[in-house]
Amino acid sequence: MSAYKLENFIMVNNLCKYCIPNICKDNLNLDGRCTDKFKDFLTDLHFYAKYMNYDINSFISTRKFNRDELSQLTIKYFGFTPKIMLDNIRLEIAIKSITENSYSEPTGNSCGFGKKRTFERILKRRFNMTFSQIRRLIVNSKNPEKKRKELIDYLWESGKKIRRKIVV
Repeated sequence: MSAYKLENFIMVNNLCKYCIPNICKDNLNLDGRCTDKFKDFLTDLHFYAKYMNYDINSFISTRKFNRDELSQLTIKYFGFTPKIMLDNIRLEIAIKSITENSYSEPTGNSCGFGKKRTFERILKRRFNMTFSQIRRLIVNSKNPEKKRKELIDYLWESGKKIRRKIVV
């Protein structure tokens, strides 16, 4: 398996642990319920989130999904719209690398946010904290890795709560 395919397989499995139905809980991505087309979408979404300053409309226009089909899948499996999925992937990348930069702009740019203001606004909306507050929380923690994981889990778990409210 090439390094690129291995990285994508690991990324899809990491995303799938946040899947609402927990379809792949024990055998990540091996039970066949998540279509290859959707796995390809998740792989591409991760790549574009990390390396490109795409907005979600540009991204969707290059995929084999139509907007409604994609929205149904991302809400069904993750509780988020495609745009929020893209933002979550970018925020996860930012949280993992937040201690590498003291400033929000390089961190935001490194995970695909084109503008500092957009990055800061989305961080504030999702965590109710600024970049500096999140960075301090991680840096001053006795176990920074554990704190990162808690923040990332919170980011993805919020979609499950939202979806449950919609479904119920």
